[in-house]
Amino acid sequence: ADEAAGPGGGLRYLLRLESSKPELFDRLHSAPGKHEKDLPARIQALKDLRSAGFQLGTGVMIGLPGQTLEDLCADIRIFQSLDIDMIGMGPYITSAGSDMVGEGMMERGALLQLSLNMIAVTRLVMREVNIAAATALQSLTEDGRERGIAHGCNIVMPNLTPRAVRKSYQLYDNKPCIEDEPSDCRGCLEGRIVSVGRRVGWNEWGDSRRWHRRNDLPLAPVEARRARPAAP
Repeated sequence: ADEAAGPGGGLRYLLRLESSKPELFDRLHSAPGKHEKDLPARIQALKDLRSAGFQLGTGVMIGLPGQTLEDLCADIRIFQSLDIDMIGMGPYITSAGSDMVGEGMMERGALLQLSLNMIAVTRLVMREVNIAAATALQSLTEDGRERGIAHGCNIVMPNLTPRAVRKSYQLYDNKPCIEDEPSDCRGCLEGRIVSVGRRVGWNEWGDSRRWHRRNDLPLAPVEARRARPAAP
């Protein structure tokens, strides 16, 4: 386990909330009986993971039907109160056949801007956490992940699912990169990241700097950001 945890000594665990608003959480996780979920139990589970020494991750959906700006602000306050190390969040996009498809979704342009604003504010509030640029951003616009990086994301997640079965694992409509092979992601993602003046941390563990500070571990020096490419 120590070897799997890496040099920081902490395994990572991502347990999403989807929303910290009780009414929205209940609507999203309604499964009465054996598999019933409730928000207090989810928050307690996150606290237990922190006590167990995990690098702690959570996240929310942005643009849910019935969600307000006040709800999103409350989500960020939950991130603060739990001292989260990693955040995975992205736009709510409908999926054919889902229970909520009839409730629709925000207009794509407005949803993209709201998602980018949420990322930027979360970065300003939480500072040295890991924030993932969700693939769902790219489903809203071709350069969605690049925009996510420019607004505060510092993590990207390549799709390693074999191409032959990717169409069977679509969490939302218009999911990008369905026809790509896993090996295609390396060059594609690196090109996208470099295009917004960042670099890929090849062969780095990627532990959040917040985790390092909490555990009095040395911080790797931050390389000066490369200059943003001149506009054509």
